[in-house]
Amino acid sequence: MGGYDIAFWLFALAVFILIPVKLIKSGTKPRVIAGKAFILVYITIILLIAYFYILFIAAFTTVDATFYCIIVALAFVLIELTVIFAFFTPVFKKAIKIIVPLFAATILTLGIKIGIEYADSKVPVLSDSNNFVVNEYAPYKDKVATLSGESTFKFKNKVVFDGATALYPVYSAFAKATFGEKDQDYYFKNVTASKTSNAYTNLIYGFADVIFVASPSEKQKALAEENGIKFEFYPIGYEAFVFFVNSKNPLNGLTVDQIKSIYSGETTKWKELGVDKLGNILAYQRNEGSGSQTALLKLMGDTPVKEPISEERVDTMSGIVEQVANYKNYKNALGYSFRFYCTEMLKNNEIKLLDINGISPTVENIRNGSYPITDNFYVVIRSDATSEVREFVKWCTGDQGRELVEKTGYVGMETNKQ
Repeated sequence: MGGYDIAFWLFALAVFILIPVKLIKSGTKPRVIAGKAFILVYITIILLIAYFYILFIAAFTTVDATFYCIIVALAFVLIELTVIFAFFTPVFKKAIKIIVPLFAATILTLGIKIGIEYADSKVPVLSDSNNFVVNEYAPYKDKVATLSGESTFKFKNKVVFDGATALYPVYSAFAKATFGEKDQDYYFKNVTASKTSNAYTNLIYGFADVIFVASPSEKQKALAEENGIKFEFYPIGYEAFVFFVNSKNPLNGLTVDQIKSIYSGETTKWKELGVDKLGNILAYQRNEGSGSQTALLKLMGDTPVKEPISEERVDTMSGIVEQVANYKNYKNALGYSFRFYCTEMLKNNEIKLLDINGISPTVENIRNGSYPITDNFYVVIRSDATSEVREFVKWCTGDQGRELVEKTGYVGMETNKQ
């Protein structure tokens, strides 16, 4: 701290403390009133700063500002009344008997609320955030699968890859094999993981040349049709659609019919599935257009899906908005995703993958077709793709493409011979 800083804080101390104290000690009635007014104004300013600080924090985070703003506003009124009664009225002794208990109750309520939110913040959250994926599986990282020999295909022109978060390790390996010697900045700009819904949108509008995704949603198909775009799908692997619970949940499996009953809202309590003392089933869903949500809707078929669990967040432009809640690993929670994402990318030991119809979602059971909920994932291009992009599709559906799919940890398809 420099000399100017020290001088500033000394000046502030003199203004905010010494002046009102001196005025009050003077004994002259007008000066005493002025000194007390100074203190009242200071308290008011501090409370207003706290109030707007909470609003500011809430605008840039997921903090629920409503409760805290009410508490600060209530504290504002109580403290202001306390100061006014203490400094300017003779009935302070009577008023304080009411104000102090109210203020104590307010502080206690705030403390309980903060304690609950702190405990809740320690519960693991599984979201489709792709930051750690890009960091861990970037094409220039050693963690990415590598061909046993030289790639038989190399891009000569710039091309942009995009796709699902769960498939990023696969197409990152494809980029490593086919882009040639590129710097990190080139990979960062041209190999993105904007998630399934955004990847389809980027392909439609020409911001991506090739995407790696699961099947599109009806909304994504409609958007392509509106823009006169036709997709071409080339399967490159199989993946299991999995359901999971907290690792302490004694349940080990569900049937497809039970899943449909839960996500239609017919089955709502764990005891209906033979699990006691867990209460209601918190059946989380994913955002519309995501690969896993499309997979759920496909599994549900004609069975309607209930409204998803949601949460309110503060948006800087539109106020409080409601969004689909990310899976939070409470003891009574149920969620779903894809096997590789859960077991290899998240590596979360606090969740347990469930058997479906008595079959575990292992690589062997996916390969032999015994696990009941499997689906293809695809390399997708537009019908007007360049000849070079088509050559790449031929390569990644061939032997070398399958090698990288298998080395990454997925189950590869039968290949086209190159």
